[in-house]
Amino acid sequence: MNTTAPTGGLDDAIALLQQWAQQNAITLKEQKKTSYNIYYHAVKAYEGKEMTAHVVASTLPEDPGYVHVSFRSYDKPDKRKGIEEDITRAEAILWADGRKADQ
Repeated sequence: MNTTAPTGGLDDAIALLQQWAQQNAITLKEQKKTSYNIYYHAVKAYEGKEMTAHVVASTLPEDPGYVHVSFRSYDKPDKRKGIEEDITRAEAILWADGRKADQ
């Protein structure tokens, strides 16, 4: 799933992702940060098993003013339902207050 949030910059997107994690008992583990992107492992236990969603927020020079956010789960579809529900919650936060989203 990919999301585009046009308001603010990378720091604003990071704050929104941290808000999402806090509200949903998710641990964001920063993997790598540069001047134009940040990569997290979003870790949470679902049905007693710890699972990871991969989250990347990036700015792109060819799309100024927008932050692109990508969520990935490499778990099998029948096992990742909880992750998909949490991603839907993240999208709601990222798209709130008039922010635009493209999927």
